[in-house]
Amino acid sequence: MSSEFNKRGLKATSLVSGGSDNNVERDKIKQSLESGAINCVFVRDIYNEGVDIPSINTVLFLRPTESLTIYLQQLGRGLRLEEGKECLTVLDFVSQANQKYNYTEKIRALVGRTSKTITEEIEEGFPHVPFGCSIKMEKLAAKYILSNIKDAIYDARRIQSALRLFLSDGNDVSLFKFLQDNEMDIKEIYKGNNNWISHLQKIDRLPQNNDEHYIHLTKSTKRLLHINSRSYLNFIESLFNSNIIALSNEVQQQYLMMFYYDIWQKPVSEWGFDSIEESIDEIKNYPQIVEEILCICKYLKAKIDVSTAVFDSDFPIALELHAKYIRDEVLASFGCHEEDKKSSSREGVLQIKEKNTELLFVTLDKSDKSFSPTTAYEDYAISEKIFHWQSQNATAPHSKVGLSYIKHKEKGKLILLFVRERTKDDYGFTMPFHFLGPVNYLSHRGSKPMSIKWELENELPASLWEYAGKMAHG
Repeated sequence: MSSEFNKRGLKATSLVSGGSDNNVERDKIKQSLESGAINCVFVRDIYNEGVDIPSINTVLFLRPTESLTIYLQQLGRGLRLEEGKECLTVLDFVSQANQKYNYTEKIRALVGRTSKTITEEIEEGFPHVPFGCSIKMEKLAAKYILSNIKDAIYDARRIQSALRLFLSDGNDVSLFKFLQDNEMDIKEIYKGNNNWISHLQKIDRLPQNNDEHYIHLTKSTKRLLHINSRSYLNFIESLFNSNIIALSNEVQQQYLMMFYYDIWQKPVSEWGFDSIEESIDEIKNYPQIVEEILCICKYLKAKIDVSTAVFDSDFPIALELHAKYIRDEVLASFGCHEEDKKSSSREGVLQIKEKNTELLFVTLDKSDKSFSPTTAYEDYAISEKIFHWQSQNATAPHSKVGLSYIKHKEKGKLILLFVRERTKDDYGFTMPFHFLGPVNYLSHRGSKPMSIKWELENELPASLWEYAGKMAHG
């Protein structure tokens, strides 16, 4: 590329990782680029990070990367501010040579988490990019990208066609390997009424089975897809890699209850089981289901992109800071769901009296029809450490509940915050809550409802802060 640019009168040079260029030569090239003595530098595996040249105003992508981190680092070379620099021009040639290029993932990384699909973001001119930023996409490029996204959508027929081809090549029936080979998000397999077993049945790789438990299990494995706690995934694997369920502590007992309600969703007696252990043995009667669960765990562990941490509290708890959990898992971990009794709690606040603890469940985007005007409370992040939360409508500062918030530290009461972006994700799956840990009262205003500022003991994860902060600005 350097040679071709020079032939056309554009002064260019190149640098590659592992080449013979020494640091002196690299510094010389950097100075030439900054001074304008050369127009372009073509690099491979260097300059992803650790170089600061604010005058760069054009970035060309000429080779693919599956790493979002590297993609954003490469893009960031041109996003430095400089006086007189109005914008960064990005020319992406990779997709022209690679039909599997994932536009959705790359653009989502730029826009952040919004309630809009990427198609809607492009069509509406990217209204939800981070504060102070804008993306202007050339019309022809936008048309091409929208067409690419549409063609890349995996419907059931396309998945089954890919699955036939995968198996015809002599591959084993492995969900994990199929996802790897096709560079596919696991949620594509399970969206709508589909699941891994149903796809295999549709292509006659597995027989139909009308057994009630089997049908339920094929539909319930998708309830595991949100998990990003390595400890919880390791526990699930251990259930099926051993003939004996050995629970050495209370946290593992909570994990077992969480998994039971993830999969079976109703108390044991309603399924005819005598115990949770018996329900696990029932799953083991279906080898295809066991293999699927193990593949899901393997896939999810490979995709973990956040550091979770043990929550240090006065009582044993399976939940980890910044991990994601559905409500059933939270209720199971706090003992609200029991072997033969399931809690019916669906409200945004939940008292755990025996632990002197209150759980706050917050959905940031309340545009969903499930929220009425009386329940669309104003909840948003003010900073990485400060969260604005509105109480239920009946709560006044002088009331018993209001005072329990204001004086919670004096009374030794623990307030725990769980936050999710919206009710459903882009695939139609119920979104889990991020466990943000303890919050402490700072101040309040108003009454019925109270608007309370909580201080988090642990900062919001960067991705959630970006979304939660936007909600404060509409």
